[in-house]
Amino acid sequence: MPKSKPDMVHSVRIELQEKERELLEKYMEAKTVEGYAKAVNNAMIPVGVVFIGGVAYLIADGIHGFWERHRDRLATVYERTTDPSMERAKEEGEPWWRIFDIQYILGIKK
Repeated sequence: MPKSKPDMVHSVRIELQEKERELLEKYMEAKTVEGYAKAVNNAMIPVGVVFIGGVAYLIADGIHGFWERHRDRLATVYERTTDPSMERAKEEGEPWWRIFDIQYILGIKK
């Protein structure tokens, strides 16, 4: 059914007192700050991903650099720990218990 045109028009006016105006202004400021906070929060997610990726790269680069610098020493430690033999300790002029000494294994003392 079609609506008929209104035959009367009423206007409504809302008047606010000083206190209501202050409350309305505070509400509008709070909504503005909320909008800024949401924008910052949405921007921080990609920043966090980039930061975590950068830290992961630095860790991987550090491990790679450590391996490159200490490859020979780590190989020697591996050989000493996987094949401890009393004969080798005797050949090197060390007592038999020396094969269990951590400084000997790491090559700090020879």
